[in-house]
Amino acid sequence: IVGQSFGASLSLSSTTLSNIEPGSNGTATLTVTNQGNGLDNLRISSSAPPSGWSVQLDTTTVSVGSKHGPDKSEGIGIVVNVPANALATEQIEITFSVLPAGGGVAYAEVMLSVSVEAIHGIEVQATALEQTGRSGALVKFPVTIQNTGNTEDHYRCIESDQTASPNWAVHC
Repeated sequence: IVGQSFGASLSLSSTTLSNIEPGSNGTATLTVTNQGNGLDNLRISSSAPPSGWSVQLDTTTVSVGSKHGPDKSEGIGIVVNVPANALATEQIEITFSVLPAGGGVAYAEVMLSVSVEAIHGIEVQATALEQTGRSGALVKFPVTIQNTGNTEDHYRCIESDQTASPNWAVHC
């Protein structure tokens, strides 16, 4: 009589999901392979992501055949949801584990790294679009510049068009 051996391994279709746009998601496939010599029920778990992030698995339990048979592996879809307010500097790691379905010590673990895409954006508001001034006077047009992206940015203010002839001195 041959006793049953137990064990399992995990692999990811990609260990990195790079430049995921804030407010969207990235996907990967987790493959669970039975390393035991008989039919087994296995449980998949993931570490908790940071607040605002979420991880979804197609299923958290699989039934797999013996490591010697054709049904030894099962693929599980993974979806990682990135919050809309994620910063470009954020990078998280999620650990996936495979365990016996009834509980116990993990057979194997793999880590998935997820990074956020840098989004550049700007919004400019002017408090006054028309001014009246005397000859030789300084006329100011205050503007408020807001970074609407998720990364630190640098902006340059330039004069793009002028109808005065000769040109007036303009600076930001």
